[in-house]
Formats: sequence, structure tokens, C-alpha cells
Amino acid sequence: GEGKVIINGNEYDVTDGNAVIIPKGSEHNVINTGNGPLKMYTLYSPAHHKDGVVHKTKAEAEASEEEYDGVTTE
Repeated sequence: GEGKVIINGNEYDVTDGNAVIIPKGSEHNVINTGNGPLKMYTLYSPAHHKDGVVHKTKAEAEASEEEYDGVTTE
């Protein structure tokens, strides 16, 4: 897909195959600017979300009160 990543007010265009590193504590957002789906894979260290959690919108993620419980599927 195609998108735009905003990190601390700086905007970056992204396309298939790009990787983005977001520094700890940075204000950030990922926006789909293409006509098709934009897939995003995230890696957190340390983990923040429970395994398998998917938020379809930013509002849904912000409203969620779930936190990582230390349980993984590996």
C-alpha cells in the first residue's frame, strides 16, 4: 500500500517494503493515502499490547484499556 507516517510533526511518504522506526515517546500517526489497503506490522520492545490484539481505528485503540499481560503464543 501507500501511506504517510507523521513523527513529531515530520511527514514521510511510505510504500510497500518500507520500514519506519518510531523513537520512544514520539508523537506519531500512520495514514493510508492509497486506494488499497495499507498493511502495518509493529514490533514493540518491551511489549505493550496483548498478543493478537488488532485495533481497526485510532479511536478504538485509544479507547482500549488492555495492556500486555506477559503471555505470548510462542
